[in-house]
Amino acid sequence: MVWTWVVLVTLAALSIPADAISDQPVFRPRVCFSNHNHATLPPSVDITFKPTGESNHSRVAVFFRANTADCTAYNTTGDLRQGTYDVEVWKVADQGTPLVTIAEINIVEASNRSHVTIWYDWSYNVSQFTFDGGRQPNDINKGYARLVNLATMPGEQPLRDVYFYHRDTNCHRCNASLLDVANSTRTTDYIQLQSDFPEELSISVGNRRVGPYLDLANQTFWLGERGFYSLLVTGSDDNLTMEVRLDIKGEAAHGPNTLPVLWAILTLVLLFGFYYGTKACWPSLLGCVSSKMAAKRTYSNMVVNSEDLAPLTDEPRVEKTSTHAIVDMKRSKQRLHSLDSFRGFALTIMIFVNYNGGYYWFFNHSVWNGLTVADLVFPWFIWIMGTSMAIAFNSLFKRQTPTSTMLYKIGRRAAILFGLGIFLISSFKDLRNGRIPGVLQRFAVSYGVVALIILFVPKLPKFHVVPPSASDGVASPPPLAQGRGNAISLRTAEQVASLGSGKRRLLSWLIDVAPYLYEWAVIALLVLAHVCITFLMPVPGCPTGYIGPGGELAEYGRFAPPVGQACGGEQFCCEGGASGYIDRQVFGWRHIYNQPTSQDTYLTGAYDPEGLLGCITSILMTYLGLQSGKIVLHYKSRRGRSIHWLVWAFACMLIGACLCNFSKNDGVIPISKNLWSLSFVFLLAGFAFFLLTIFYWVIDVYHWWDGAPFRYVGMNSIFIYCFHETFQDNFPLSWDYMDGDINHGREMFQNVFAVSLLCLMCYYCYAVNFFIKV
Repeated sequence: MVWTWVVLVTLAALSIPADAISDQPVFRPRVCFSNHNHATLPPSVDITFKPTGESNHSRVAVFFRANTADCTAYNTTGDLRQGTYDVEVWKVADQGTPLVTIAEINIVEASNRSHVTIWYDWSYNVSQFTFDGGRQPNDINKGYARLVNLATMPGEQPLRDVYFYHRDTNCHRCNASLLDVANSTRTTDYIQLQSDFPEELSISVGNRRVGPYLDLANQTFWLGERGFYSLLVTGSDDNLTMEVRLDIKGEAAHGPNTLPVLWAILTLVLLFGFYYGTKACWPSLLGCVSSKMAAKRTYSNMVVNSEDLAPLTDEPRVEKTSTHAIVDMKRSKQRLHSLDSFRGFALTIMIFVNYNGGYYWFFNHSVWNGLTVADLVFPWFIWIMGTSMAIAFNSLFKRQTPTSTMLYKIGRRAAILFGLGIFLISSFKDLRNGRIPGVLQRFAVSYGVVALIILFVPKLPKFHVVPPSASDGVASPPPLAQGRGNAISLRTAEQVASLGSGKRRLLSWLIDVAPYLYEWAVIALLVLAHVCITFLMPVPGCPTGYIGPGGELAEYGRFAPPVGQACGGEQFCCEGGASGYIDRQVFGWRHIYNQPTSQDTYLTGAYDPEGLLGCITSILMTYLGLQSGKIVLHYKSRRGRSIHWLVWAFACMLIGACLCNFSKNDGVIPISKNLWSLSFVFLLAGFAFFLLTIFYWVIDVYHWWDGAPFRYVGMNSIFIYCFHETFQDNFPLSWDYMDGDINHGREMFQNVFAVSLLCLMCYYCYAVNFFIKV
């Protein structure tokens, strides 16, 4: 209490309000120099801040040996508060006459921003004062940029306005967009720009849309996430230059902070290592403990029943007569655990990216062309469905299931998948809106069409060859190759033996393809129809064959609507060309996806990546997966299966790469998940063939890995997908933080935690024999 009175009396004696010190903010100044004409200057200077009208002894901030062509760091040792200051620039260690005096800089509080910058151009003796920083809500994957205009005009002419433009480099063949204008105020406010990809920044001395003003001082710069940058414009008349200066460093020098990804990978690797290390050491540890217990009991003259040690030394015993479904699947030599694991792997990644994938661009879908992690998993899932169909239909044909029963199964499964898709993604409380296409709907269509092809397209009997038993592990023709029980002429072993070795080898290589040539002919006709519709169908407002994203910015503004209107709603801006046009005609714009990945970049309207035209290429993807299953059925040796999978992998990837011309945007058919383009399908199918080969050797051949935890997810895929879609926004799978802020670290932890919980749920379902199939 005494000390409080002492402070109050002292302040009163000095005539300072008691709240003046505590309420006035402290500012952190810096000085940025520019030398447009490269005037002769000392390499470094000293800089001082002092209250206007006071002596040099009142200096409150000092910079020593500051670079005369760059920015100083923010001063954190001075006591710069509200008021008017003179900024003096001196030669190093020279207290004579200052080189420059920037007089009467009035610093007042502005929006709680404590960082300030004094800008000075040596060439034209022009200065400017700005406040720096000031984050805005929801600025993840965003950076901040502004224009600081130090440009001058000859003579007494007024300063010309400088227009600030930008173009996202991920926006292919786009016009630059006007961000702001630096007029007589000389400085614009900070503007949020994406930081996932480099930005092309440019200026002009007039509005390009109303006059022939050229770009000046173009620069391509990659902003750091949550970083603040100033574009310093200097020069005179049309001889302008622009420099990018960092104001406040963000979470990374360029793009997002990827450290949370590395930590997540490291954590998962350690958990895997701990789990499998413990699993490997556990039997030895239990054996050691049980032997010590047995020795102790013997030493104590205790009678030990051998059955008491059984739980410690043996695996849980299963009766030979057990009909437990999981035990049967574990012991089944015909079941490919690698296929379950691959399915679970794809589904786990799909769920992770649906949870935003830590808000990283590479865990999100491509804007239009290109390939990211998120683009991989859906096509893989469809491909795996095709592989499973070969095994399932082979079993049905083997049991000689009636055609009517098979048609019922096909229709039932397709209807359930389609209905689940409608239920999960749409709300039909308002019948005017509600998306009809979707992920499970695409599964339903692809499954139904390929199943009918399997069921009704005839096989070629003369190519059903039974090679000699030593013919590289080639099996006898499976029931799938015989179809619905058509009369098939099988060549005898003697007939095959009479052929030359080269012909026998060729037959053994084509046995998984030749009997199904009619099926391939149907698929080829579907692909041809897809190509003709895509590249030959006239679309109002679009050039024939256009397969780009459309929108206001695409093709240098060719599809931009009239002034005052925007793409979206009934306004069709050529989104997706024929693909988008067909969906609008069939479903209407209200019943397709209204937030495509291209919307923010190209300013597009509604477009559905699971639309009708893409169903044709997803059927192709399913059939390529079916081909993988045929390899499993026709070739029993590990070598035979692996070689054929790898040959198909190489062929598919080569076709896809050639179609896109080994580039992102310049091929005949670019890789586009939004379109499910042919290059996209072939490339992803090639990846799938290759990955299944890896999974097969690691899990089913060498048994280095049992597939956990992905195998448990893959064996209950439809259940966990529907559960995730229904409850993904509920705690503990998702939550909002108390301060409302989000960053990559928080989101990565939340997303990995949610996916881990779902994997544990799948393991529990596996343990209790709970499976849902359709």
